[in-house]
Amino acid sequence: MLTKVRLVQALLVALALALAVHLYLAAQPTAYQPLPPLIGGGGPGTNAVMPVTELAGRLAPDFTLTNQFGQSVTLSQLRGKTVVLAFIDARCTTICPLTAAAMVDAMHLLGARASGVALVAVDANPAATAVTDVRAFSVAHGLLYGWQFLTGSASQLRAVWRAYGIYVAVVKGNIDHTPAIYVIGPHGHARALLESVMDEATAGAQAQILAQQVADTLPGRPHLAKVSPAPPITAAMAASLPLASGGQLAIGPSHNHLYLFFGTWLSEFGDLAAEMAAEDPYQAAARAHGWPSLVAVDEAVTEPSPSALGQFLATIHPPLAYPVAVDTSGRLAGGLGLAGSPEYMLVVGGHLVWSHQGWLSASLLEAAVRAHSGAG
Repeated sequence: MLTKVRLVQALLVALALALAVHLYLAAQPTAYQPLPPLIGGGGPGTNAVMPVTELAGRLAPDFTLTNQFGQSVTLSQLRGKTVVLAFIDARCTTICPLTAAAMVDAMHLLGARASGVALVAVDANPAATAVTDVRAFSVAHGLLYGWQFLTGSASQLRAVWRAYGIYVAVVKGNIDHTPAIYVIGPHGHARALLESVMDEATAGAQAQILAQQVADTLPGRPHLAKVSPAPPITAAMAASLPLASGGQLAIGPSHNHLYLFFGTWLSEFGDLAAEMAAEDPYQAAARAHGWPSLVAVDEAVTEPSPSALGQFLATIHPPLAYPVAVDTSGRLAGGLGLAGSPEYMLVVGGHLVWSHQGWLSASLLEAAVRAHSGAG
């Protein structure tokens, strides 16, 4: 009889533990999956700008990591504020600058209500986990005092990635990770999961979508005015971009250009001024041989401030031999399908005929132009 009682007790304990585990797992965010169009957007295909999925108020897993100042930060200590939690590669020069820009712009759209919001990023680069890494990214994007960029040991970061369903992998030397942004309500419940999109022409609209998701967690659920994506400028369109020195740069089918897309924040990852000055010989060769002219294009939508470009150009002596245009709304970058910075894009006769991500010497640029533009 005693044996049977103990057996029943053991079974009850096992059932209780199983139930506790089930309830705990059910409370965690689900693994990241391809996201549907924006909820409430009127049907499939209405929002490719920034896909959003609701999370039904599931409790966001707590964690403790270290911020860009070397201070310990726990997610739960931010209770009482809505948390915008993004996963960002500390050395990323592709989608992560757009994600950071969307977070900042969303706070601007919220105005005074942004005081009830905390911006948090978790490092998604297993090879750049030092405090200096997250600090450098924060400085480069004007966010040193604007958010908490958190890092930790490899095992600590993996635990957070796993808890939030974040895929992180090294693919051919590059970091591939889920471009996720969670919106967590003031009581610690995950309310929405958003997917950043690599499209600079939609940067303003992405910020508006994020801002509205945050606003839905605030008292009164304020409705924000809708921001439409900027129409892209394709290679076949006639248009113009403002030049940093004044005036306009004509672009389109009758203007062949070798574009160099960049952001001043690349200075945190190398000697940007030297890299750009090293391209001066190409411009001289282009004039001599009639090749497409080199034009640097600043990714204004990812710059930390409106004055960043002017301050950077003032440090280059002598000035660059080629012009610097400003893609104020990301329309050209979006229309050409910019993948990251720095990136060269050769447009001839209204067609994108060649592109390359990463720095090249002037001689290699000359060889690429000769090979892909039909130039002699």
